[in-house]
Amino acid sequence: MKPVGVLLLLVAGLVAQAQAATPFTVDHMLQHEDIGTTAFSPDGRYLVFERHGRFEDQTEFGRTPYLDHRSKLYVADLEGKDRPRLLFDQAREDGYWLGAFSPDGRRLSYLRAAADRPVAGVYDFKTGRTLEFGFRPDLIYVWWRRNATWLSDTELVFPVTGSQRLSRVYSRFAEQMEAQARAWTTMRQGRQPTASALGSGRHLDTRPREQRGGLVVADAITGDHRLIGGGTFITVVPSPDGRAVAAIRVAPRRLDPDQPAEAFTAPFWRKELLIFDLESGGPPVSVCERCDVHHFPNTQGWSPAGGTYVFFARQAGQRWRQAGLRLFDRRTGTTGPAPMGNLSVHVARVGSFWDPKFAWLGEQLAVLANAPGSDAVPSWYLLKAGAAPTGLPVEGLTLVGFGEDALLMAGDGDVWSVSAAGERHLLTGDLAPVRVGPGLTPAYGSPTATRALVLEPIDAPDGRPAVTILDLAGGPPARVTTPSPRARLLAASAAAGRVAYRDNPDNVGVLSVAHADGRRRALMRVNRHLTGVVGGTPVRLDHAGPDGQALTSWLLLPPGHQAGTPVPTVVEIYPGRSSGATYPGYALWDMHALNFHILAGQGYAVLLPAIPVTYHHLPREPLDGLAEIILSAVDAAVAAGYADPDRLAVQGHSYGGYSTVGVIGRTDRFKAAVAKAGLYNLISAYGTFQPTERMDEHFEGAWWPFTESWAETYQGGMAAPPWRDTGRYLRNSPLMQVQAIDTPVMLLHGDLDLISITQAEEMYSALYRLDKDAMFVRYWGEGHVFNSPANIRDMWRRIFAWYDVHLRRAAPPSPIP
Repeated sequence: MKPVGVLLLLVAGLVAQAQAATPFTVDHMLQHEDIGTTAFSPDGRYLVFERHGRFEDQTEFGRTPYLDHRSKLYVADLEGKDRPRLLFDQAREDGYWLGAFSPDGRRLSYLRAAADRPVAGVYDFKTGRTLEFGFRPDLIYVWWRRNATWLSDTELVFPVTGSQRLSRVYSRFAEQMEAQARAWTTMRQGRQPTASALGSGRHLDTRPREQRGGLVVADAITGDHRLIGGGTFITVVPSPDGRAVAAIRVAPRRLDPDQPAEAFTAPFWRKELLIFDLESGGPPVSVCERCDVHHFPNTQGWSPAGGTYVFFARQAGQRWRQAGLRLFDRRTGTTGPAPMGNLSVHVARVGSFWDPKFAWLGEQLAVLANAPGSDAVPSWYLLKAGAAPTGLPVEGLTLVGFGEDALLMAGDGDVWSVSAAGERHLLTGDLAPVRVGPGLTPAYGSPTATRALVLEPIDAPDGRPAVTILDLAGGPPARVTTPSPRARLLAASAAAGRVAYRDNPDNVGVLSVAHADGRRRALMRVNRHLTGVVGGTPVRLDHAGPDGQALTSWLLLPPGHQAGTPVPTVVEIYPGRSSGATYPGYALWDMHALNFHILAGQGYAVLLPAIPVTYHHLPREPLDGLAEIILSAVDAAVAAGYADPDRLAVQGHSYGGYSTVGVIGRTDRFKAAVAKAGLYNLISAYGTFQPTERMDEHFEGAWWPFTESWAETYQGGMAAPPWRDTGRYLRNSPLMQVQAIDTPVMLLHGDLDLISITQAEEMYSALYRLDKDAMFVRYWGEGHVFNSPANIRDMWRRIFAWYDVHLRRAAPPSPIP
């Protein structure tokens, strides 16, 4: 056949394929499957992973989404040729969560989400048997840290609960709904009281909840376990020798009336650091009686020899920005401040989280710190007892790990090791510019030295991206070619020179393993139903903000969009989204009730405007300038010929729901709006309980009544309670500008949302009182993000009908069923 004929056939095939493509729908999303947590065994022979079955095939949607009831554990023997198999027999109705390998790799911990309780277990690779423990793991801890922590090859340490009630983190809403129904039934019988009491001031019970649960050491051979301490624990860190455990126990605490409630630092808890000596078996040592200890994993850790424990803590009356590093000496049992001299630890704020940076350099502590009164960038210093801190020559470099006697620092496409003497050794001299990838790097403060680094190329000019596994023990680098430029690295094995990837050719998820010798093996495929399905096309939109600042927003164009054709556009807003070089929305294969590709599949463009927010600037006026920065992105999309200026809608979820109603009170550019799970009256929202807290005699997870800290120091930005700055609360409450709203708005809310449904009730009542065009749709049993497939389908049906009517794609406005 002539070349022209071949070309015509190829073009015809591509056209036919394009015509056969199916737009993405909510039904496609609800059939979503996934590959979850993935890990190599220490020797690299086995790859174990979670396989999540179809979302809508679950039998229970009232349990926590963090313990997926569709998840099963699989294993692939990479030295053989057999297909991956179930790791062991697993109950169809239960979900399984991957834990961690024992140090020798023989055993693997896991969690099982049974119908009425979570179960902790261990699988033995040598015998092929499982052992499940007789305690209830405390999922407040597990949700935060994933699983039990190994002390040795045969022992684990685990926070447990003694309560017969399911943990709120596990039960999500089912347990609370059942408990409330039981209380209503008891009241109707009239024989028992149904009261539950909470105290404050002198009546606040701050005692540790010994009866609720504690910390256990469990034997992975016999299944026996012993309680070593009572209370609720959220952080557990064993010493390198496995003979001691540092653990943070929490109890309700009194708030300082003169200090703002700080978000995401568990402001309602007092966090006490305890050290358990597992050899003596004696009572734990409280290392800092007046401290409030930060509980994030990167803010503490043992020295490599296990003699010293460093932790980040504040004293009574201090803000977290004033907190410092303290050291516990295990040999003497004493605690004191780190020898910072006149330096202060650099406490950065990343989003809403505090992020101090420090690491052990042998038995010495290296800290990123600020000099007094200096506006210069923070520098790294080595702390020495009885001497002034010593600066390290690492300007412009970022900590990525540490060896036995050196810090590992990265910058400008290279990785360096830096010794205590300040000597720098280039580790990547023979490599093209690289960045450190995931898979092998421990967190800050980890007592385990980094054994290897996974390095990804910054550029791959030959079109064949590869990663390099850099063996820090001196072995040769292992270069592993990736399956495709889009593949995402999941795990790496330095011992075997292997990497595991997730790729999505034609939207089908493929889990594969690549070897340094060039072999590549596909292990499992998921989401075959997405073959030939098309979603939106992300388009980068660079534009100027209202003050001239350079911003990057993103537009998701509908399938088959023809250049130069403006289309109806939905502006999806969420302040704090600072879009960059990559599309910030969901992928086609992401299971999320609000996946934007569903709108794109209906012919809408979805605009994600960049709305940067500096959370540590307090107080703020969160509604000031919000409409202007959103409309700068809208104007850019219109000017580029993508968005139809006469068919614009705006929507948002949570903080985006708040912002949506706030924006339509300040502009009439939008023809319709949808606000989901928002709060609209900052004063009445302040202090409301999450519904799953209302049945508690005490707050098990006291950060969840979070509206105080949300309003004062997080997204609300008020910096004070409403009785101290009532005007600021009123000015920034969308409810208080309801008279200015002319845009038809649909309010969606679940009655078990952590943001009280009364917020939507207030907003709807005001709109109704003023005879504004509005709909209020309530979803019973749903929380902040809807979980029931039926409700997700119903939500999208109503949203499509709302936009079809108000963006003039259908009949004139009429009641939406």
